[in-house]
Amino acid sequence: FAGRTGVEELRLTLQRTFAMALRGVSVNVRPQRQLTGALEDDHCTLTQQSLGEAGGCWTCAVQLEMSRSLRHELIRNKEARTLVAQALSFAFTLSTGEASDPALVLHTLQYW
Repeated sequence: FAGRTGVEELRLTLQRTFAMALRGVSVNVRPQRQLTGALEDDHCTLTQQSLGEAGGCWTCAVQLEMSRSLRHELIRNKEARTLVAQALSFAFTLSTGEASDPALVLHTLQYW
């Protein structure tokens, strides 16, 4: 997120969409302890690499850190997986104004 335009809007929108999609689950978009993956010798996580030229220069990259209980719930519950995917898509669309192709989204969600 650091140094990119629209970061705060995306962060706030992610918090709102996840709060609606995952009712009863704590959503924290500003954790006190973050797993950044950045090392002193310039190694980066795949999420960080995706923002660079070698990784495709994507406009946005989000690294989700989920509790074990949420991961297990997502494994068991297809509806929850769909809601999380839709929350991510909605947050991106609302914060950037770039709409996803609805047909592609529906095609992708059928495999979740």
